[in-house]
Amino acid sequence: MVVRTTDGSVFHGRCVGDANGCGNRTWSFTQLATASDGFVDPPEISVWKQTNGFVRMDVFAVRASGRCLNHRGFVATDTNGTGSWSAWSNQPGCGGIVGPAAATT
Repeated sequence: MVVRTTDGSVFHGRCVGDANGCGNRTWSFTQLATASDGFVDPPEISVWKQTNGFVRMDVFAVRASGRCLNHRGFVATDTNGTGSWSAWSNQPGCGGIVGPAAATT
């Protein structure tokens, strides 16, 4: 899961579950953005497995400055979800954003 806190920080939460889910498992959180990064809307996440079985995640969030859509990607290096996050990029960029991401602040 990916969440934005009230101060604008963005976190990715991860649990390696079992057949019963994550109810009795420990969650770990990675901070993807700080309050000073200026994210204003809840982030969206897309998660899938690549053909090699490795997990891929893409997080999209809107920054207050220019209301531009920003992206950060995660690419796993094994089938257990070990991997790393890329830096934030302003791709796909500004303009043409519709829905909640286009709302004024």
